[in-house]
Amino acid sequence: MPSEFLRLKSQLPALGIGLGLRGEICDQIIANRSVIDFLEFTPENYRDNYATINWLAQFAESFALVSHSVSLSIGSIDPLDRALLKTNRSFIKQFGLHWWSDHLCFTGVDGKTGNDLFALPWTDETVKHVADKISQAQELVESPLLLENIPFYTRMPKGNFDEAEFIARTLEEADCGMLLDLNNLYVNSLNHNFDPKEFLDRIPLERVVQIHLAGPGTYGARVIDTHGSAVPDTVFELLDYVLSKRTQVKAVMIERDQHFPPFGELLNELNHVRDIWNKYNDSNCGSVPVQDVPSTVSINFAPEEDTELNAPPPAVAELALLPILSADSIDPAVASAKRTHTPAVDESINLIDLAQYERRWFELWTEIKGTDPRIVDAAEYKPDFAHKPTGIDGFDLKALSIYAWLRDSNRSCLMHNTFPACAELMAKEWDKILAEYFYEFQPNYHDNRQIGDRFPEFLRSHCLRYQKDYPYLNELAEFEHLKQAAARSHQLTEFSGEVYLGSTDQIKKFRPIVNPELKIKSFNYPVFEIAAALQEHRPFDSSALDAPLVFAILPQSWKSKVVRLSDLTVRLIEQARSGDRSYSQLIAASMTDQQRNSAEDIARFIQLMQILHDEKVFIGCVALQLSPPTWSTYYESVAGAPPHQTLVQALQKFDDAGQAPGLAIDLGCGAGRDCTMLLKSGWNVFAVDSCEDALNLILANQWTEEQLNTYAGNMEDAPLPPADLINAGVSLPFCAPEKFAILWQNICDALKPGARFSGHFFGKNDAWSGNASMTFQDISEVKELFQGFEIEWFNEFEGPVPIVPSGVRHGQIFEVVARKLGATPGEVQC
Repeated sequence: MPSEFLRLKSQLPALGIGLGLRGEICDQIIANRSVIDFLEFTPENYRDNYATINWLAQFAESFALVSHSVSLSIGSIDPLDRALLKTNRSFIKQFGLHWWSDHLCFTGVDGKTGNDLFALPWTDETVKHVADKISQAQELVESPLLLENIPFYTRMPKGNFDEAEFIARTLEEADCGMLLDLNNLYVNSLNHNFDPKEFLDRIPLERVVQIHLAGPGTYGARVIDTHGSAVPDTVFELLDYVLSKRTQVKAVMIERDQHFPPFGELLNELNHVRDIWNKYNDSNCGSVPVQDVPSTVSINFAPEEDTELNAPPPAVAELALLPILSADSIDPAVASAKRTHTPAVDESINLIDLAQYERRWFELWTEIKGTDPRIVDAAEYKPDFAHKPTGIDGFDLKALSIYAWLRDSNRSCLMHNTFPACAELMAKEWDKILAEYFYEFQPNYHDNRQIGDRFPEFLRSHCLRYQKDYPYLNELAEFEHLKQAAARSHQLTEFSGEVYLGSTDQIKKFRPIVNPELKIKSFNYPVFEIAAALQEHRPFDSSALDAPLVFAILPQSWKSKVVRLSDLTVRLIEQARSGDRSYSQLIAASMTDQQRNSAEDIARFIQLMQILHDEKVFIGCVALQLSPPTWSTYYESVAGAPPHQTLVQALQKFDDAGQAPGLAIDLGCGAGRDCTMLLKSGWNVFAVDSCEDALNLILANQWTEEQLNTYAGNMEDAPLPPADLINAGVSLPFCAPEKFAILWQNICDALKPGARFSGHFFGKNDAWSGNASMTFQDISEVKELFQGFEIEWFNEFEGPVPIVPSGVRHGQIFEVVARKLGATPGEVQC
C-alpha cells in the first residue's frame, strides 16, 4: 500500500540549517538572522500565554519555525494530552508550520509526569499502541508528526526485536515521519556497544524529515546526552552518512541547551553543517544550495535593523540541566573504550506488559535516589530508595539511579535559580534541605518552573531547626518565590496600555484597574537587602525591622520588579481593588480635611496615581459603574457562552464508557450555559439556582417538565434527587464556608455509584480569598473531598481571570471530573 506520509513529505519545503530557540542566545540569533534559516521552539514554553506567543511571533517574522514538543508522552498508556495537541495545532495555523515533532518514549503514567524521556519496551504491543496514538495525534493536529529517537541508559526488557527494528516497525505501522537525533544515536551506540552506521542502515531513512545534532558529556563510564558541548566529529560523520543516502532530508539543526559558548563557535558549527548539506543538496532537497558562511565568522551583536526584543520568557528545558558538572569531550580513544558497555537488550528480563512496565518503571524512578554515573558503575555501588519498593527484579537499577540523578540535577538547578539567596545562605545544608523537601513534597508538575511553589511552606513546617541562626530564612524564601512566580505570570502586565491622567472628567468618572498579577507582601526583615547582599557576597544586617516593610512584587519583561510601598499607598491600592471608587473618590478617602483643600496636595495624589500606572500597579482604567452588577446582570453577560470544560470532559467520559444520558443536577445553573448542553445531549436536568431570573431564562426555551425541573433557592437547601451526574460550574465557591460541608455531603449522597461530578473550586491564592462569605480550598483539601471517587480529570489554573461584565482578577481555580466508586464504567444502576 502506498505511503500517504511519503507523498506528503515529497511536498514539504526544505528549510535548511537552523538552531534551537533558547533565551540565552536569542539576541545573537536576531543579530545573525541572515545566516540562520529556521528556529525550533518548544511549544510548552508558549502555551496559553499571549505575552510569550507575542514574543515568539517576533521571531516568526524573520525565520521559519518548527515546533518540537517534549511532553506528548506518545508511548504512555495515558490518554493523549489534548491541550498540548490543541496548542500545536494553533501554532501550526498561526505560523504556517509544516510539521511538528515529539519523542518516541513515555514521560509519565497515571497522570504523573517525570519531565524526562523514558524508553519503551520493544514489543509488538508497544508498536501497535504507539501507532494508534500517532494516528489520533495527527488527526487532531492536522499536520505530519515526526518522532525522535531518544537516548536511553538502561538495559531494555526482553522484547520481540531491538531498537532499530522497533523504530522501523513503529514508523511503518503509523505511517509517520522521523526526527533523527544523531547525537542520541551516538550516545546509545557508546553506552550499548553497537555500530551507529549499521543502525542507520536498518531504519527507514526515507521517513527522516529533520535531523538534530548536539554534543554529549562523559561521566565515568557513561555518556550522557546533555546538549551542553560541541558537536563531536563522529556526529558530523553520521550526518554526512545520512545525507549521502539522498533521502530528501528537509532540515538539520543544532541543539544547545546549556554551557553556551561564544556565539561564533555555534556559527562555525552551522558552517560545518552547511558544508555537508551542500555536498548533497542538489538531489537531496531539490532547492538551491544554502548560502555559505565564511569560515572565519564575524559575529554581529547588534541587530541588522533596529530590532528590539524583550528578555526571553523562562523556558522548559528538554533535558536535565547539569550546570555544576563539567562535561568532558569524547575523543576517539574514549569512544572506543566505551564500546565495552552492557548491551541494550538483556535476555534475562522477561517480556512484560506495557502498562505493567510503565507503572513499575515510574514507581521505581520516583523512589530511587539519584547517583552520579561515575559512582554507579563502581563494584561497591548499591541502590538506595526513599521508600523501599517491592518487585524490583528485572529492572536495571543502575540505570534508574542515573535517570534519578538527571532528575535531581534538574531539580537542584531549578531550585537554585528560584531561590539563589537561600541557596547561598544555606550552602552547607542546601543539598540536605532539598532532599528533604522532595521527600516530603513529591513534585508532580508538567511545568518544572512550579517546582518550588511549596518550598516556603516546607521551610515553615519542616525546618524549624534553622530558625535560631537564620530567623529571616522563611521570609527570604517567600520573597524569592514571589519574585519567581511574578516572572512567569506576566501577560496582563506586558500587554497593558499606557494611561495618562490628564483631565478632571477622567479623574472624577473613571476608576483604576489593579493589576491582578500584583502581589503585596509585608516583611519583618530587610529581605530585599539580604537577597542582594547574599548574591553579591557582601555583609548585611539581618536584624528585625522596627516596622514591617511592604513591597509590591509584579512582572516586568519576563523577570520581576519589586516596588516598596508606603502604608498610604497600600491602603489606596486595597481600596481600588473593590472597583467601586473613582480616582477622585480614592484620593479623597486618602486625604485629610486640610489636604482636600490644598491644590498642591491634590496634585501630589494625582501624581501618585500616575506613578502607580507607570509602574504597572494599575494596568488600565474604565468608566466607573455607579451600581454594582447583580447576578441578573452577570447572567445576561454570559448568556450564550460555551459550556464549561469540566462538563465537556464529563460528558466525554460517559460517551467513552457507552453510558446513556440519565438525570443530571446542575447546581448554580445560572443562565444555562451548562444546562443547555445537558438538555441538548439528551439528559434530564434538575436545575438549581438562587436567582429566579436565571431559571426563567432557561425555562423560556420551553423544555418539557420531564426534561427540565427547577429549584429556586440556595444550593445547600435544595432537595437533590439520585443523579447520574452533578455539575457545579463555578458555583460551589459561593457557598458559605459554614454550610459547605452540608452541601458536599448532599452532593455525595445524591450521586449514584458510578455517577460523576464535574465542577470548580477556588484556591486560597485567589484574589477573592479574603471574602469570608465564600469557600476556598488548597489542592490537598480539594482532593480530600473525593475520597470514594476516582478523579478522572483534574486541572489547576492560576492567573488572570475576567470579571463579568468588566475587569480582571487573579484567580486560582481547580477543575475536577470524578466518578463515584461502587460501579464499573458502563454499568447501569437500577
